[in-house]
Amino acid sequence: MTNNTSTRCSERGDPFPGQEVWWIYIVVFVILYITYLGLSLFTYGLTRITKKCRQKSIDTKRQQANRKFNETVRLLLSGDSILSKTLILVTFACNTTFIILALYRSIEPPLVEYCYSITQEPTRIVELCIVLELLCFSIARLLASNNIVWHWFDFYTIIDVLTLPHIFVSVALGVDWLGLRSARFFWLTQLITVFRFIPWIKSQNFLDFIALAIYFLTLVFFGAGIVHLLEYTGDPWINNHNAPEHNIFSYGYYILVTVTTVGYGDITPKTAFGRGFMFGYIIIGLVFFAALLPLISDVLQYFHFNRQYSSFDRSRVPRHVIVCGHITAFSAQAFLKDFLHPDRGDSNTHVLFLHPTRPSRKLRNVFRFFYTRVQYIAGSVLDRSDLLNSKLLSSSAVFILADKYTNNPQEEDNGNLLRLVSIKNVTTKIPVITQLLLNLSKQQVRNIEGWNPGRDIAVCLNELKLGLLAQSCLCPGFSTLIANLFYTSDFSALKSFEGPNAWKEDYTMGASNEIYATHFSSSFEGKNFQEAAHICYNQFGLILLAFESPEGKLRKFDINPPNSEITIQSGLLGTRGYFAGQDVKHVSVVSSYCETCDKNLKLVDHIELKYLIRRVSRRNCNCPVLTKVVTTGRLEGTELVEFDEASVPTGIFSKRQGTFSKRPSHCPVSFTIDHDDDEEASESYSREPIELEEVTLNSNAFMKSPEGIPSLENHIVVCVFADKKSPLLGLQNFLIPLRAKSISRESIQPVVIVSKKTFLKREWPFLQNFPEVYVVEGCPLYFKNLEAASINSCSVCIITTMLSTDSDEPAINDKEVVLCSLSIQKYLKKNATQQVQIIADLRQESNVQFLDFGDEDEPDERIYKTQPFACGEAFSVSMMDSVTSSAFHSPGTLYLVEDLIQRTGTKATCQIVGVPLNSEEYVGKTFQDLFNIQLDKKNLVLGLYRKLPARNERYVGLGQEKHYVITAPHHGTVLDTSDIAFILVNNTPTCVELS
Repeated sequence: MTNNTSTRCSERGDPFPGQEVWWIYIVVFVILYITYLGLSLFTYGLTRITKKCRQKSIDTKRQQANRKFNETVRLLLSGDSILSKTLILVTFACNTTFIILALYRSIEPPLVEYCYSITQEPTRIVELCIVLELLCFSIARLLASNNIVWHWFDFYTIIDVLTLPHIFVSVALGVDWLGLRSARFFWLTQLITVFRFIPWIKSQNFLDFIALAIYFLTLVFFGAGIVHLLEYTGDPWINNHNAPEHNIFSYGYYILVTVTTVGYGDITPKTAFGRGFMFGYIIIGLVFFAALLPLISDVLQYFHFNRQYSSFDRSRVPRHVIVCGHITAFSAQAFLKDFLHPDRGDSNTHVLFLHPTRPSRKLRNVFRFFYTRVQYIAGSVLDRSDLLNSKLLSSSAVFILADKYTNNPQEEDNGNLLRLVSIKNVTTKIPVITQLLLNLSKQQVRNIEGWNPGRDIAVCLNELKLGLLAQSCLCPGFSTLIANLFYTSDFSALKSFEGPNAWKEDYTMGASNEIYATHFSSSFEGKNFQEAAHICYNQFGLILLAFESPEGKLRKFDINPPNSEITIQSGLLGTRGYFAGQDVKHVSVVSSYCETCDKNLKLVDHIELKYLIRRVSRRNCNCPVLTKVVTTGRLEGTELVEFDEASVPTGIFSKRQGTFSKRPSHCPVSFTIDHDDDEEASESYSREPIELEEVTLNSNAFMKSPEGIPSLENHIVVCVFADKKSPLLGLQNFLIPLRAKSISRESIQPVVIVSKKTFLKREWPFLQNFPEVYVVEGCPLYFKNLEAASINSCSVCIITTMLSTDSDEPAINDKEVVLCSLSIQKYLKKNATQQVQIIADLRQESNVQFLDFGDEDEPDERIYKTQPFACGEAFSVSMMDSVTSSAFHSPGTLYLVEDLIQRTGTKATCQIVGVPLNSEEYVGKTFQDLFNIQLDKKNLVLGLYRKLPARNERYVGLGQEKHYVITAPHHGTVLDTSDIAFILVNNTPTCVELS
């Protein structure tokens, strides 16, 4: 047949019916593949069998030589060296040329088999050279493979076997077959590797887009080549040779419209083989195309996001702050709701989020709600170019948020500290407000170059939380009272409640009060704190908490100063007052107060409050109540803008200076901090260090001598769920307020810590100097450990956890706290000898719904709207977000809260105590009467702790009385004999100075 074929090829140059040679190609491919696979299996088996028979030294040398040879070949194919990159580029060029020649063969002439002479077609010589190079590359892949057997099952190896021997068979036969050249299209995916060598292509999304396009085109042209081959070959059993109607590009068009489910029907396969192939190919193609749609959508969205989230136009916003760190839909929403709350009265500051990843769909939905004041840049705070792109040098402040629910707080703090270092390397002038979880991390910020302890603020969430919990042990309801003062609530409207929820009306009205700062009008000039507080409350319903007043080039901070010599200096740079009020508009009436025109004003209901604000702020009078500018230095962060006198509202214009305060003094206001506060705190009632075993109540030492066990009553029990892998909780921050110098030694309450021994050993070195501290080793879930801690006779039980969990359900993080709280409630119902308050420290605030079966709260309520929180029985670190925002809007708020919590060292200016109102002095009196009585004693009343109405007996739980907090009650609230008043009393006249 070969001679006959050669003769006809020389004479005619066209195919010869009945003498097809395609089967020769198939046989050759199969023989080659089976032969190479068989040799590989034989070689691998022989190696495994003879391995034990070889000498160890010879075997080791050969292994080293083989390993070195394999590493050399792998290096040649890795793309790490210039030679390797050159080889890959040349191979890709050869593959591309091979594919182009295959397309050319499929177009002219449109025949499946035809004769040719290699001397008459130069392209055959080029194709032969290309195949030789590709064959060498294929052999190199074989030598670099880890397993020679599995190499022959590799997809690209099979493609090499089907395409590379083709040219040699065609040269030997003198007849070319269209064949399976289209399978070579799959090697186009090597283009992705080539793009990685190009230094200016850094976008992974661009590479993903190119990969998708290549995979899609590969499948289309591979299918088109197979259909083209089958259609032109025909069905063998009927000797059907189709006329050359369509080329490979036409069938590519047919594949495309078919796989995309369009299907015009203008091109269809005629043969049974073609139709059978398309039956399976359509199924595979539809699945692949459906899988590509989400990826294509993501890539297209990337280009949209890249344009939308790549730059920031500073000229379009008056001011902006940068927020980085832990950015999620939940954390961003919590921050924005508080920072951009209308009660803040700041409508000019915009928020720019800087985060390395593109915003998720949930995060974008959050941004849409605040779209007028929020922007986002996809970048890293660790990259200097991204910081400059976010206009760091012209920002007002930088916020670094922490993941409050992380299982590894130390790692989270280290990440935020590194972000702080990156920012300080760019500029030290912009203030940074960073959230930290551990107290040890707060101490590390002092070692960062460029950190300014007066301008920059580190909010240690764990320290504040433990301090609030500690003060709640001394004054029940303290945590709720303070949280309501600095947390900007979102009560949509003050509605009336009926039935069992009637108490919520007083609670929600009080919880809507927050701390705001403003300057005083000239009518307050020369008045002391008590005189100003009397006017502000009795005429505007505002509780004055503190002064921030000038003193030379410094500004000092006084909380309820008893010294009558500290008087008000009015004006934009004079004394600022910190008030508890409904919103910033409510507080702003102080800067417009006229002693002559407003002396007859009286307190009104909260519904009529807006009319009072409008009356005072828009009043036109000729009285000399205009604020004046004192001759001290300008506050950093206060913007003074020139205005025409006629256009400025009455009460805030200075005729002499012609200046107007566009906004209150925002961050940065520099605070000078005494670094020795912690040392002074540790000296309060300190003792010599004592070993852990000596204070372990359930240890062998106490078992041998039971008479040594202290008689515990009215003490504090702290249940800590932790193990040896848990981070340190920092219980010293909990003990410092309980061992303050302002507390007499006789009044010190013993503290019993119940936790595992592995955790207590690591925590004890920081607690060993505190007196009256005992431990119980073991899990707090076991009643024997709680009985050893005398849980039935304690006054307060605090439950917290430091355990980490890998659960996908965040609520599981609090499983130990919830279960322990429920168990203790049931236990105390039968065994308690006195009133016991249980405070659950929750990681996820949504778990508050599990703490009390008898409340009427809705499951999705925020924690500050629930009964356990209102009663001071639940707390969550999420409430600390408002402290971070307040550090920008009113920097003194943070130091006010710290002063009330710490009560140590130079911060021991005052404290909040609970005073029962069961004396006849307060019978029938209102809260306004109580406020004035205590103000005459130079004390401030901040709220009431009122008895909660009894519920249905089957829901009683503890069977004990509960109280709820009313923050800054309405002036007409009638006092009850069961009420407890939160009174701010002074300890020392020491002040914290602000530079």
